[in-house]
Amino acid sequence: MSRIHYRQLLDVLETAKEPLAPLSLSNGFSLIVTQRGGRVFGPFWNEGESLTWINPALASPESFDAFRRAGQWNLGGERLWIAPEIQYNIKDRADFWGSHHVPPQMDPGQYTLEPGARQIVLKAEMRLPAYNLSSGTANLWLDRTVQPSPVPTPAGLPLDVAFASYEQRILLDETYASAPVSQSWLLTQLNPGGQLIIPCEQGAKGIRYFGDPTSDALTPKDGAFRISLTGQRQYKMGYAAEAMIGRMGYLNTLPDGQAYFLFREYLIHPQGLYAEEVPDQPGINGHVVHVYNDGGQFGANGEMEVSGPAIGGTTGIRNSVDTFRMEVYLGPLPAIQSVAEQKLELKL
Repeated sequence: MSRIHYRQLLDVLETAKEPLAPLSLSNGFSLIVTQRGGRVFGPFWNEGESLTWINPALASPESFDAFRRAGQWNLGGERLWIAPEIQYNIKDRADFWGSHHVPPQMDPGQYTLEPGARQIVLKAEMRLPAYNLSSGTANLWLDRTVQPSPVPTPAGLPLDVAFASYEQRILLDETYASAPVSQSWLLTQLNPGGQLIIPCEQGAKGIRYFGDPTSDALTPKDGAFRISLTGQRQYKMGYAAEAMIGRMGYLNTLPDGQAYFLFREYLIHPQGLYAEEVPDQPGINGHVVHVYNDGGQFGANGEMEVSGPAIGGTTGIRNSVDTFRMEVYLGPLPAIQSVAEQKLELKL
């Protein structure tokens, strides 16, 4: 199935009168940010195909209209949800899939979109009932800024490699400190066929949340988890903050033979609470990175997920500011592999 291009997506969204804002990055890269679902689509290079997964329902005005009328949420791109999933998306952890739901307050939510030449701001208020870890309702204010990142082009970058960087600055504010714990949860949906590489400390291991994970998601090799995302086998994994390095990346190729590398940096807060729990293991938490591989239930894609530390509840913390940066590299495969090795600080 062909992937969705920049102009194609713009035309579909504009025909549907969906509020949006393009954002130009460096060297011909760009993003499209939408009010619906607070999505960040792309990066696109020279108005080509998206380097992250976009739901094929957005390929035409007709299919997107059917998507909206059906009340679907899974647009693709990057989205910000509120974790823990086990608390806000699952009504009964003993019946995970039977009680699984996406609160409409979270997605598509009721965002406001503030376009700008150099940054785009998404704002929303959310009232989310809690189910498993505690009771009550989280009253949250979300302020999310998407902007080019002031990271200089890496020294020694080959001339035939295009590079850009952007960041998302996420302010999460809890109205009542005694409310349920909440945390920023940024999910990047990836085109299948590539390898997600997550550097880790010695002795690290992945923990299964659900599904049937492959061995490369459970056990690291040569200093990193090296996970082939196929979009054909459903599972979700978690990786403990204490075992992570603060960087990961996705290496994949395009149909024309060019390769691309999406490099994510994130902060690890040693004293922070990462409250997401394994569905069938109450009390097992502390995971800053999650990986999801779909099996066709929600589209043929994989997900690179990272969370900020929790606020609210017993943390005594009322708000947080998390910054997640993404660098994108595009070019010949040998050059992109070399870049990936430098950024991840390991041998592929």
